[in-house]
Amino acid sequence: MELSVRYSDLVDAKLRNELVLKDGVIFNNYYEGDPKAGAVKIRKTGKATVADYDRVEGTDLTSGASQWITVTIDKDKAVNEIVDGYEAAAIPDGIVADRLTAATYGIAEALDVDGAATLVAGGTTLDSTATYTKTNIYDAFVDVRKIMSKAGVPQNGRYALVSPDTYAKALKSPEFIAASDLGDKVKATGALGAIAGFAIYESANLGEGVEAVFGHPNYATRIKEWSVPVQVRPLQDSTHIGASAISGRTVYAHAVSNADAIYVKKSA
Repeated sequence: MELSVRYSDLVDAKLRNELVLKDGVIFNNYYEGDPKAGAVKIRKTGKATVADYDRVEGTDLTSGASQWITVTIDKDKAVNEIVDGYEAAAIPDGIVADRLTAATYGIAEALDVDGAATLVAGGTTLDSTATYTKTNIYDAFVDVRKIMSKAGVPQNGRYALVSPDTYAKALKSPEFIAASDLGDKVKATGALGAIAGFAIYESANLGEGVEAVFGHPNYATRIKEWSVPVQVRPLQDSTHIGASAISGRTVYAHAVSNADAIYVKKSA
């Protein structure tokens, strides 16, 4: 039950594919410091002061608007499942490959659940609690778009993480753009479509009563501290004979750097 380097790469690729809240799409990886110290700093950036310049007098000095937020590395998740060698050999379809897939999905789901919880807790809750319908969803998304534009959130790269119920309503809206009509670059991120300038990603991990989370990857960070890729590990102890373990572990943290750029829509 040895795991080849090539298959290990495939498992890692599957992990990235299983993530809904992907790096570069929902989260950035920008931080300062060594995560192994237990904490890092992420930057909350304000607008720079721009003034007219006089070639003789110059211009007045101003203080920078950047602020630093300390983020503690507080999540440590693992899969460590025993696979008996006799049982694995007796099943034609390959129990090892099946359990590798399950373990990879489990790690990805843990990252997604925690990432979604961080976005919901760290973002700004919208005032409206009116439940989305197929007739009002487009106008509601346009209203959020306006709020984000006024807050200075870049238009390119905006996303909407939506619950399965919200996605079903978006599909019925005539303004919904199907994934088949999106550019290849956007489709490669896993987007299911677009509406009102937001790339749509479906997640069942947003939490009770959360219909959608709107944001941009510039304003939420995933800190990857340390990990052991999901793999087959022979058990060499005094108890197990001919057995292996499907093992994987990841230590990480999530943080929102600007609540004015992440918006959460909850139902009443």
